[in-house]
Amino acid sequence: MRATLLNYFVGLLLASSLNEMLLAKSGEKPLRIVSASLGSDEILVDLLMDCDQNLDRLPAVSTFADHVDLSNIRVKVGTIKHRVHSEPESVLKLKPDLVVLSSFNSSSLRAIVKTRNIPHLLLEGFSSTNDIVENIRAIAKLVQCEKSGEKLISQMNDRISKLKNSNHEISNVKSTLVSYSPSNTVMGAETLFDELATLNGYINVVSQAKLKYWPTITPEQIAIWNPKYILLSCNSKTQCLEAENHVKKNAAWKNLPAAKNKQFLYLNERALQTTSHYFGSPILTNIEQFQN
Repeated sequence: MRATLLNYFVGLLLASSLNEMLLAKSGEKPLRIVSASLGSDEILVDLLMDCDQNLDRLPAVSTFADHVDLSNIRVKVGTIKHRVHSEPESVLKLKPDLVVLSSFNSSSLRAIVKTRNIPHLLLEGFSSTNDIVENIRAIAKLVQCEKSGEKLISQMNDRISKLKNSNHEISNVKSTLVSYSPSNTVMGAETLFDELATLNGYINVVSQAKLKYWPTITPEQIAIWNPKYILLSCNSKTQCLEAENHVKKNAAWKNLPAAKNKQFLYLNERALQTTSHYFGSPILTNIEQFQN
């Protein structure tokens, strides 16, 4: 098993190096770049607008780039003609000279891009700001826009610095929170949410319990943890109020003191889900702070 895993990761490294070599050998910028996931959509749109002053080299982004609740670039992609999805043909028909994929893409799409020897970059790390920085630099290098890549990183770092400086916690004792989900699937350690909670001055009780990624928890676990706050993901005041009502009706959550006392926190869904340089939003403490 260990040998198989080692071969797998070595293969990924070799494949990534080969793709970089293919592009570097030509000495030419890729002119038909296809982005197949929202994180790379957001990076490439802002990267190329700064580097090229246009999006001519980006004929396609993922369907999520237009998502009203998730995308940070929805108003920027109107001039991009094509959208790609899980079907490989949506990518192949565009005859790209670079495809930026992620581990979220379908295995069939990733496989056919590889077997057709299409230069590509596979992004797999989405657990920390370090991963975001590495992803930006990898993309920027391949599209020959490294200075612009550093600008995006600086923008994110500036946002994070402001977040730290405006930390709402005056006391050394930080408040605990948990992310709400109707399915009781919460966000734990080694997720961007966990880092965001820390930057905002909170302790994620799921991470504190040494649970990683996105575990499904029991009502008993929630009661034992007894977080001071429950974080709701919503995109308008109306949605936030609806989410509060869901919590109050959920058997696993409604008896928590945080639910009874309306100790809720709020975060826009695109801020919660982003895996790009848009990371670093403040967690809102009052529904009246929420902009529709």
